[in-house]
Amino acid sequence: MQKKISTEKTGVRIEMDLGLFRMAKLMEALGHPERDVPVIHVAGTNGKGSTCIFLASILREAGLHTGLYQSPAVFDPMEIIQVDGKNISEEEYRSLYKEIALIGKGIAENERIACPTIFEVQTAMAFAFFSRSGCDAAVIETGLGGDLDATNISEAAIGTVFTPISLDHTGILGDTLAQIALHKSGIMRQNVPVFSAKQQPEAAGVLAERAGQLECELYTAGPPVHEHLEKDGSCIVTFQGLPACRLGLPGSYQRDNASLAVTVLQTLRARGNLLLSGISEAVWKQAVFRGLERAVFPGRMEWIGHEPDVLLDGAHNPGAALRLREAVEKLYPDIPRIFIMGAFSDKNFMEVARIVIEKEICVLAVQAPGPRAERAESLLKKLGQITPLAKAAFRTVPEALDAAMHEAWNYKYDNGVMPVIVCFGSLSWLAEAKKAYGRLAGKEHVGCEKEAAPENENLEGI
Repeated sequence: MQKKISTEKTGVRIEMDLGLFRMAKLMEALGHPERDVPVIHVAGTNGKGSTCIFLASILREAGLHTGLYQSPAVFDPMEIIQVDGKNISEEEYRSLYKEIALIGKGIAENERIACPTIFEVQTAMAFAFFSRSGCDAAVIETGLGGDLDATNISEAAIGTVFTPISLDHTGILGDTLAQIALHKSGIMRQNVPVFSAKQQPEAAGVLAERAGQLECELYTAGPPVHEHLEKDGSCIVTFQGLPACRLGLPGSYQRDNASLAVTVLQTLRARGNLLLSGISEAVWKQAVFRGLERAVFPGRMEWIGHEPDVLLDGAHNPGAALRLREAVEKLYPDIPRIFIMGAFSDKNFMEVARIVIEKEICVLAVQAPGPRAERAESLLKKLGQITPLAKAAFRTVPEALDAAMHEAWNYKYDNGVMPVIVCFGSLSWLAEAKKAYGRLAGKEHVGCEKEAAPENENLEGI
């Protein structure tokens, strides 16, 4: 089934061509790599990426040759396809892309259909790369939804996983939790175990019904036996039968993603899965411990600087926004905050902003890259409906970050307290923020007297 969907919000038109027909043809032409490697397939709205990171990290520490496919890329285009924690090389990426794009063009001409989308080509690349690399297992993250997502061409799932489902992509997946959950439940396979985080009742009911129809055992992850949040944002957790460990991904909410990953792998191992059941108990416990501690996920609760603290988080839907707000409040309960927001116009960015922005002394708008971006001036005007401290709009990330850092130092100069800078709203501009911080951190005016503020018309009123 191939389905064309158009969404129009705030004057932006986005057309997607969803379905599996082209993917099926690509897989056939490539010799069906989607059948070669056992897959843990992960869908959901929030926590998908982190859960995938934990899963792949544990499998890797257990000695398994492990593939990981995630999107979108944040800091490096190659990061979407990894084997054993290392990105596909640029040479391999270019070669595979050219090979599969040419195959796709031929299929399009023969079948008189549109050429594959970039996401379809990249998904085919991932399956081919994992197969040709001889991976023992792969962790695959859905792109959008589930049933019509390109990743759903996989025929070797050993487990399907659902992180918390909330409202996102409503113009495509539906505007109720039940509709969205139904799309995502499409990755389930007959008799393949299903694992879920705690869900809202509406979504939980859909997942349970679908699992029952396909005769899948459904497991729900519970909380750790014990947890403790450190002052630096790291979370120390203890799971049943395992030693306490410090999660490699910061934020108290990561306990839930870690718990889901551990539940998946512990259960598969207990069920006698051939990949995991042969690993000794001592080796397995060490693998879980190291996998959780060594997990790394750029752009999600990532600190790129101190004095002032600069925090990057790609929160772009209400569920992720809630997690970011809770994390910031726990880490900086009495610290004033400067927010920089960049967002896509087809996202529910106003609700995200309402959730995240609190205890602010300044809010700045920046233009995210690409045609879907909400224009900075328009974003600033709308943020002004939430807070009177929405002060300036910037068309480039370096300008916005520079202004935020000056505002932070000026505030400390006047009040003796250094604010924290929180960059959020979309993953799309965080790579540029990281690069910009690297350049700005060495500038003489950073941390100097307040008269050193740069001349920029956008700074009026700051």
